[in-house]
Amino acid sequence: MPEFYTIQDILSFAIRLEQASQEFYQQLSGKVDKEAVSRYLLRLAHEEELHEAQLRQLLEEQGSQLNRSISADEVKSYVEAMDIPQELNYTAAVKLAMNKEKAAQMLYTVLAGVMEDKSLKDIFLLLSAQEKAHRAFFEKEYRRIHVGEN
Repeated sequence: MPEFYTIQDILSFAIRLEQASQEFYQQLSGKVDKEAVSRYLLRLAHEEELHEAQLRQLLEEQGSQLNRSISADEVKSYVEAMDIPQELNYTAAVKLAMNKEKAAQMLYTVLAGVMEDKSLKDIFLLLSAQEKAHRAFFEKEYRRIHVGEN
């Protein structure tokens, strides 16, 4: 379980999660049978690269302070969502991606809430909104899969 003492700790953690997301989406894109979904997953991997770049820039700038600590439970929910099994079917992968995006959205919302610096708060709120849009795609895909199965 990571411990956060500084904004640098938080940004480093978020960067690692964005890197994990990139790898996840690249792997998942090769496992789907729909070309449009595969392309979307590769686009998501690219968006996660952009998130990483934003976070790296923030890390270089540094200097902000947290106005409250982040609880272990808030972090735990995100870390658990990133545990990717070696083998999974498409339905399970979509559900995992949906949960990952929900956790990412929650994490960025929490981080925005502890930022005193308005520009950092705004960046984390933007990242949260982007993760919410990703989540909406996977929720729609999950519903489509289940309608097709019934």
